[in-house]
Amino acid sequence: MAIDEDAVQSYLSNNERPSYSLISDIQQCLNGPISRINALQSKMELLRAQLQEAQQRRRSVEETLEPYRRILAKIRFIPDEVLGQIFISCLSFDDPYPGTGHPDCPPVLLTHVCRRWRNVAVSTPELWNRISVILPPIYPPMDENNTSSHGAIINKKVADIVSQAAEQANVAISWLERAGDLPLSMNLQMSSDPYLCTYYHPSVLHATWILVTTFARYLHKCRNLNVLVTLQQLAYFDNLPPETFANIRSLTIHIVDNTGLHKFRARIFESPLLTNLLSLRSLSLSSIYEGDPLPYKDSLVWQNLTHLSLEEAIDLNRVAEVLERCTSLVSCVMSITSTKTSFVHPPPSREYILPELQHLKLDFSPYHPPDDTATWIPPTLSIFAPRLQDLRYHTDMDPYLDRNDTYLTITSIPIFSCVPLSQILFAPTSITRCEITSCKSATEDIGRALRLHGRNISGLKIGQHDHEVRKLITNTDRIYEALFSPPSWYPPGSNTPLADLPDLSAEDLERAIDDCTCPSMQNLEVVGLVTVTDADILNFIIYRLRAYQYTKTRPETDRPLPPLASLRHLQVVFCRPNAMDREAMEAAIRQVSSDVGVGIEIDFEYDSGNQFIQTSEKWFIRV
Repeated sequence: MAIDEDAVQSYLSNNERPSYSLISDIQQCLNGPISRINALQSKMELLRAQLQEAQQRRRSVEETLEPYRRILAKIRFIPDEVLGQIFISCLSFDDPYPGTGHPDCPPVLLTHVCRRWRNVAVSTPELWNRISVILPPIYPPMDENNTSSHGAIINKKVADIVSQAAEQANVAISWLERAGDLPLSMNLQMSSDPYLCTYYHPSVLHATWILVTTFARYLHKCRNLNVLVTLQQLAYFDNLPPETFANIRSLTIHIVDNTGLHKFRARIFESPLLTNLLSLRSLSLSSIYEGDPLPYKDSLVWQNLTHLSLEEAIDLNRVAEVLERCTSLVSCVMSITSTKTSFVHPPPSREYILPELQHLKLDFSPYHPPDDTATWIPPTLSIFAPRLQDLRYHTDMDPYLDRNDTYLTITSIPIFSCVPLSQILFAPTSITRCEITSCKSATEDIGRALRLHGRNISGLKIGQHDHEVRKLITNTDRIYEALFSPPSWYPPGSNTPLADLPDLSAEDLERAIDDCTCPSMQNLEVVGLVTVTDADILNFIIYRLRAYQYTKTRPETDRPLPPLASLRHLQVVFCRPNAMDREAMEAAIRQVSSDVGVGIEIDFEYDSGNQFIQTSEKWFIRV
């Protein structure tokens, strides 16, 4: 039946009611297509049912094949030797001591997969030659109002720690037996919380004694030993024969004691762990105090050391002993203070030669001098280290936090003047990284040392975060201004090539480039600026890049300029809110970077400086 198409089109353009004749014509015209649609829908349902049936049959066939596929799995054909190497790669070498109390971590986890994996894991000694045993801390009950139950709670925790110690001792025997004849690395932390006397509970002491005697069977194979104990627990090593420790090459001892057991302190350095270990190459001690003598009377131990870390503040005389004895050091970390002995009998001024030293970190702690040392003249200890590459020199000791959370400026002997930076940097020609925090009185020496001897430093960091009080260490402004302020003739805010500046002689320009601090510097990090403004930072960036541009484009003359590197990365942390026009600064940096033809990355962070509510704003420039 024919439909009046003109009528259809006219109704599609409005909402009027169609005529009865048009309605009848359309209904008769739709009967055929609707019948065809219904037929297709029935066919689709039939095909869908057939598809579901085929899928179910496929799943059934796959289920019958699955056992055979598992038998033919590629993992079954990996040789045991290769599988063992894969297992070794599962170990996290960021954590050098796998713990016995973590069954969900390798290597224990690998033994819980299947019989073959367990056999391969157990027969791979490299999985078992590192071990860590850590006794859990015992924290006091939090409910201070219910003191009647405190004793029962502590006793239960003591029982738990004794049980865990016995269990870990048994596990350690099986663990270390699997290591075969491989050298061992052991981490024994038997005093996780040194501020509570529960570690002197007789049951806990007996449990730690069991651990020491268990590990003593294997100490003759130990190469790396890390021990965290109290003084009384250290005494458990006294009865072990000296040959037990003959093969130890790396030793870390952290002795924690807050209970006043001074009778043990007198014999601390008589422990077999602190006598003649002639195989020792790396030593880290966190137990020496100002008046303590240095361990190891045998000079061969010190001469063989390549890595030394003395994290507690040691006396200036002890520093002189270390520099004199340790002639083979490659890495050295020392925290230096002084005692009255240093003022009455100071070490002589002299130069110490460390030909292999590559990494040096010195922290200087403040000291209240006796009244009779007002005229004391500090000795000068020079360090000649021609291969030094990485130096960290921390002298900032002006701000200190007292119990009332108020900052004090203390009067102290500037002990860093005994080991001045200028007497370390004068020799190395290979140093590439330097990290410095400066107190007010050290600024002049640090500035002079970096200007005269910092030509090879490519990475420099000034200042550091004090994470404990969540406040930035101060004095960074002073050392920054001493080192990196542009010359007085440089116009602030200028973005003109240096050669185009009016009324500037070539002699003054080239003299200023000669005097650039750390001309090889490509990376600079400055932490803790307060008085240095954003405009000061911008002036430094532009001046440094324009100086590099001048050295690359100046015509050849009879007077060569020293090479000046392009600044590639600058990170600045301000201890104040943001006060910068970001768009204007970014536009200026992009312009000079484009003119000079070098890229630069700049990171800015603005810190509130509030130690209780820490807020910061960060933004970056990449050009």
